[in-house]
Amino acid sequence: MRRRLFRPTRLTAPVAAVAVPLALLVGVVTTAPAAPAADRPAAATPTTPSVPLTPPPTSPPPDETHCYAFHQTVGRWPGGFQGRVTVRNVGLAPSRSWTVTFTLPDGHRVRHAWHTRLTQSGTTVTAANTDHNGALFHGEEAVFGFLATATSAPTEPTLTCTAD
Repeated sequence: MRRRLFRPTRLTAPVAAVAVPLALLVGVVTTAPAAPAADRPAAATPTTPSVPLTPPPTSPPPDETHCYAFHQTVGRWPGGFQGRVTVRNVGLAPSRSWTVTFTLPDGHRVRHAWHTRLTQSGTTVTAANTDHNGALFHGEEAVFGFLATATSAPTEPTLTCTAD
């Protein structure tokens, strides 16, 4: 029986092409010494944006089970409007469900809603979570929307949010 001898294969790539500086392998970063202050260029002056930024709605401080809701009118037309409500868990504990209550002016009537179980009695509107959006961890949000008829321009309602 003949024995085969192990013979290493010859490298085909030049060694310089696969050489990696040791500093990259161990994560060492080297920097050049800082230039004297007189030799450095002056720092750029920050400018303010030309378009004013709208800050996000503020929320109350968190407690054990608290939610915060805010309304936006996202579309309007003669005789109606579309509203969007965002519910945010600002409590320390996860919520299992939430309910938002608000009042619309006389003559406003919700005709269609999505991602909520919504009822209206007179001017009082009550919106509750559905099975898929009631559980919210701290900082998470659920969004629902509605279409309403209106006899006057829509106003931004004051919302009350409760969670458990």
